Amino acid sequence: MSTQQAKSSKGVLSKITGLQEPIVYNVKVFNEIAKEVYTKENLGPPNKAQISEAWENLKSIRWKNFSDLGPNDFLKFGIRSIEVAGFFALGEIIGRFSIIGYNI
Repeated sequence: MSTQQAKSSKGVLSKITGLQEPIVYNVKVFNEIAKEVYTKENLGPPNKAQISEAWENLKSIRWKNFSDLGPNDFLKFGIRSIEVAGFFALGEIIGRFSIIGYNI
C-alpha cells in the first residue's frame, strides 16, 4: 500500500512541478501587460480633490427616494432576484453536467 502511495505522490508532484513553469511565465506576461496599461493610460492613485468629489457625489444621493418604494416595487425586486438566482443555478448545473455536484 505504501509503494502505491509513494508512486501516486510522485506522479502528483511531477504534475505540479510541471505546471510551475507555465504559471511563472503567465504571471510575468500579465505583469508586463499591466505595466504597459498603467503607463499608457496614465493611471495612478486618486488625489485629494478626486476623493472629495467622489465623497460629495455619494452624499448627494437622494435617500428619500428609497423610502418612497411601495410593496409592488419590493415584489418586483424579489421576483427579479429569484430569476437571477435561477439562471445562475442553471448555468452551474450546465457547467458541471450534474445537478448535485461535480463528478469526481
